[in-house]
Amino acid sequence: MSADARRARSRRQIAAVCVLLCASLPGSVLGQPADDNPIGDFCFPSDPQCDKRHKVQEKSNLARQELNYGDAEAAVENIDGALTHWQNAVNAKTDPSEDLATAQASVIAQKRIQMYTLTTKPEPRRYEALLTAMGGEIVNATVIQRSLKTLSYYDGPLTGRQGIITRSAIRKFQRDMAFDETDDLSPRQVVYLIGNAAETARDPAAQKTLALMYAAGAGVSQRYDFTLAWLRASSARFHGEATYYLSILYGTGHCGFPHRLDLADQYLKEACAQKDPLAIELFRRYSAIADPVSRWAKIGADPIVKHSLDILGECPRPRENKSGEPDNGQ
Repeated sequence: MSADARRARSRRQIAAVCVLLCASLPGSVLGQPADDNPIGDFCFPSDPQCDKRHKVQEKSNLARQELNYGDAEAAVENIDGALTHWQNAVNAKTDPSEDLATAQASVIAQKRIQMYTLTTKPEPRRYEALLTAMGGEIVNATVIQRSLKTLSYYDGPLTGRQGIITRSAIRKFQRDMAFDETDDLSPRQVVYLIGNAAETARDPAAQKTLALMYAAGAGVSQRYDFTLAWLRASSARFHGEATYYLSILYGTGHCGFPHRLDLADQYLKEACAQKDPLAIELFRRYSAIADPVSRWAKIGADPIVKHSLDILGECPRPRENKSGEPDNGQ
């Protein structure tokens, strides 16, 4: 036998030994994941761990496949389909000690289910109104930074500028939501960001912002019942601006909100106690007027209140419900 033939046979023998040794390793070779290992599926039928490793590998493939299918459905805004696939990925979860990749895919899927399962739903017909509102007093860079901070994506100061740290935080949020990673948020993504900060993290500032978005129909349907619900939730967490808005909405009956002067007075006092500057100024100007009707007529005509209500935009046009009665969206 020639020297070349002997060397070739020696290399084949070494390769065969490596195959046997690598096949016996539980899940990885030289630090590479099992699915990246070209011989990772090889094992002897007599090996008691063989069947178990195959089942773990099947679960791993299924979890990552379902995660990717869910991401694809979310990209075309088929959220129901995405949630189904993500739940399948969660159901394929294994013990991390058996297969870390499967466990990670299941955890990512679970987080996406949580972030998409909100009462807050984007309304494409209202995206233009949100674009108009962005940069104003309802949604601006500071609101975005605070929401990102509340959800633990942003750890910088609230500067009101979309700098490097803010853009990095936006990309992290987009990654968790299976969006394309960019340096900016689309109207749909803004709704999900504010919605998650308000519902999941229960941040009172985000709850106030979401309430005003519902009042203005900015990115979401114009719903006054949701406006009041989120303002009350924010006020209950001692957010002065939310309490101020409750007072002027009840005091003026703006756009068909319930006209309750007793509640308006109570919320105005609470907003002062929560140190809201606008409420304090209104109380200073008009608290001496004893008659509630006269007092709130003056307050409603005050430029401070007029500006606050102008932020909410135009009132919705009344529409007829199934009973034929006017319906203002409440």
